[in-house]
Amino acid sequence: MTRFLRRTLACAVPLLLMMACARLFTPLDQQQAHLESDPAAREPVLIRLATCWAGLPLAEEATAAYSARYPHVSFIVEPATSEAASRMLSEGQADVAILADGSAGLQTGSEGAGGQLLALDALCIVVGQGSPLEDISREELALLFGGYRLDWGELEAGSGQPEIVVLLGESASARLFQRVVMGQETITTAALVMPHDRGVLEHVAAHPRAVGYLSRAYADERVKVLALDGVRPEAREIREGRYPLAYALTAHLVAQPSEEAAAFVAFLSSAEGRRLIERRYVLPS
Repeated sequence: MTRFLRRTLACAVPLLLMMACARLFTPLDQQQAHLESDPAAREPVLIRLATCWAGLPLAEEATAAYSARYPHVSFIVEPATSEAASRMLSEGQADVAILADGSAGLQTGSEGAGGQLLALDALCIVVGQGSPLEDISREELALLFGGYRLDWGELEAGSGQPEIVVLLGESASARLFQRVVMGQETITTAALVMPHDRGVLEHVAAHPRAVGYLSRAYADERVKVLALDGVRPEAREIREGRYPLAYALTAHLVAQPSEEAAAFVAFLSSAEGRRLIERRYVLPS
């Protein structure tokens, strides 16, 4: 080994050792900052989310987007009626709940429930795509669901006996429909009762004589949405209170929420959360 090479190694080795020590002894505050900035380095977190059926599409899309951004956070999404979801929250079986208030309607649905207003939704009256019906009045709708219209011909909407499809009576949607449309009248005992909006959608889409109601978030090209008293459930009409079957969706936290649960609810009101909401629902004004 030449004298020049020995001198070069003698200088280089201490320098390399100093660099290695500098990396090894990074200040603890910098290490902590690195861990906090890197979601993959965080401890896994599970958030239990109870949601009404109307809020299920939002819950599914929002939790997927949140977990994609923060991989250490995973969710259990439990769909139920608003009453059951609220009970799960109060009993500590859920960290977050998305609820609908069908008893109070749009005007008090957000404030009365004490939650964070997320979105406006509405019940849509739906029939099969082949139906000639485009509009129906509340009076005729009450007669139809009360069992007083025995043939679609009475509404100049084809022929055959109407198949009435409703949601569970204890659900917020069923209570809203009862209050706004039926009043003191009762729904026919011949009605087919579905446990959730998706069931209503699939049945009406598959049965040309069926008519039902469901959350606007579920209505797709398989069914026809009717105007009610000449008003369609469009965003502007819902936001301005002209569509009679509108209501609010609110987010609620458990009494002593975790930091991650609170962060998820805050995410729902962020720019990204609002974009998710706007896909299927109406943003509040």
